[in-house]
Amino acid sequence: MSYFDLAIKEGATAIIGGAVPHFGDERDDGFYVQPSVFTGVPKHSRFVREEIFGPVCHIEKFKPRRK
Repeated sequence: MSYFDLAIKEGATAIIGGAVPHFGDERDDGFYVQPSVFTGVPKHSRFVREEIFGPVCHIEKFKPRRK
């Protein structure tokens, strides 16, 4: 299972990308991912805790600190 599949299974939403491209040639044997942005990824998810080597990020809500 890919990190993308895992994130979606755990409740994340792919805003853009979120898939492995298929070229129809020898590149299909490579390790390629679409540039991807996810939201709603749980903080305990492997997607958040482990480094993904590729054009992938997640957007997380936060509360601003009071001054």
